[in-house]
Amino acid sequence: MNKIEFRDMNVTDLKFLAVLLSTESITSSLHTKPVSYNELIYVYEKYWINDEDEKHFIICRNNQRVGWIKVNGLNGKNKAWISMLVIDTGYQNKGIGTAAVKFAENYIENNGFISVGIQTTADNTKAVSLYRKCGYKIIGNNPFNAENGCKYDACIFEKHL
Repeated sequence: MNKIEFRDMNVTDLKFLAVLLSTESITSSLHTKPVSYNELIYVYEKYWINDEDEKHFIICRNNQRVGWIKVNGLNGKNKAWISMLVIDTGYQNKGIGTAAVKFAENYIENNGFISVGIQTTADNTKAVSLYRKCGYKIIGNNPFNAENGCKYDACIFEKHL
């Protein structure tokens, strides 16, 4: 049985995250540069560990780390956001992304929000397909300036809970 679980991210997950965020197909989809373990330690200690506006979760399948999901906007009122969802390439297209979105929706709803927003670049076809499959509607577009200096069209999705 393929058991998918979610748990709070901690410092011991940063090596996994560094590998995940340095995978070429993932950095290409996210339009980012690879992220080192030392960079993640810095960001984790300076920003993530004490940020009450966001929450990070590690996605596990059969007790093995396979992804990361982050929600933010938790200090807001009506809408929170899924601001990052990354699944290891060897585990994509196995229902893990769908389970992660449902997990985030439940977490967001249980914290008093009535809708969820997501933004991704229009060329990230796997993400666009996933969010549409999960019932999200495009409510707008936004130009996105990536780390590589290129501009991309970003889709803004929303779903009412």
